[in-house]
Amino acid sequence: MPDELKLPFEKLYSLKEAAEKFLPASFTAKALRTEIGKGRLSYCRIAGKICVTERDIADMIERCKDPRPTIKR
Repeated sequence: MPDELKLPFEKLYSLKEAAEKFLPASFTAKALRTEIGKGRLSYCRIAGKICVTERDIADMIERCKDPRPTIKR
């Protein structure tokens, strides 16, 4: 049996797991639910549970970036 099962898709994380693993400590599962509601975070629902991938989180961060150029002083 192989050491690690190779699946044809990315690993799925609960919102709590994703917030803890990929975002600063001040972010919670509730904050990610808010981003889902705003349409900035893609997700899948399996057996009633909301799951996201690392790619979903990365895409959300890109969508949340301020498009205005920064002003250097």
